[in-house]
Amino acid sequence: MKFGQALEVCKMGLRIARKGWNGKEQFVYWSPPFNITIDKITNPALKEWFEKHGIYNEVEFWGHFDFKPSNNKIQCGWLASQADMQAEDWEIVE
Repeated sequence: MKFGQALEVCKMGLRIARKGWNGKEQFVYWSPPFNITIDKITNPALKEWFEKHGIYNEVEFWGHFDFKPSNNKIQCGWLASQADMQAEDWEIVE
């Protein structure tokens, strides 16, 4: 499928990948937006910034695409390459 179609199915909760990717078990997935209270933030630098600016209530985290490479780690904030955006070999990963 085309890139735009792949993004739409990904945002519905399905994993996507390109047939042409070399690594096994690689895929892109959607992390939907969510709100979190400041006391639940575990990153000290981020928490400190909010507190310094008098923000003590909920913070909204925007939705974003993430990537699971073949090394079984997670890359937060995946960005498509020019080739990825032009490709028509996107597929749903079961």
